[in-house]
Amino acid sequence: MRLAEAGAGDSVRVIKIGGGMRQVCRFASVGIIPGSVVRVVRNDPHRPLLAFNRDTLLALGKDECGDIQVGEVSA
Repeated sequence: MRLAEAGAGDSVRVIKIGGGMRQVCRFASVGIIPGSVVRVVRNDPHRPLLAFNRDTLLALGKDECGDIQVGEVSA
């Protein structure tokens, strides 16, 4: 599943980040790396996705979220 497909309130674990080295480094600079847990705060169709990661609220564009592959957080 892609991060862009996650619903509000979902907590997901980052599996893989695509989109080239520049984008991978950009996500890493804000703490989004493989293995990190991200909580989706809002995912409206025509607005940026709001995600909470490591005490930081991030606004991510839908195209950026499409490059982040995520999975369920195991308990």
